[in-house]
Amino acid sequence: MKGKLGKEWLAEGWAQEGLEVGVEAITERFKARKVKTTPQTLAQLKKHTQETLDQLRPLYQRLEATDRLIDRLVARLYGLTDEEAERLWATPSS
Repeated sequence: MKGKLGKEWLAEGWAQEGLEVGVEAITERFKARKVKTTPQTLAQLKKHTQETLDQLRPLYQRLEATDRLIDRLVARLYGLTDEEAERLWATPSS
């Protein structure tokens, strides 16, 4: 685990969960795997996860802002009012 979290963590959405809920969600997920750990291992996991999330957070925020901008541009291209666009983006896709 030194320096990197495995690809399976990325596939499971650990980064988004950590950004939304916090580092504890990650350590709980680690514990749920029933991996034998020591307090030192969990502390190291928490430290590495926090460092990674600190690096990802600004990028994640920029991506969210870009997504909102794209949504507004698409709505404008289709001539939607703000209200119509809000309803469109709030509707779950099937």
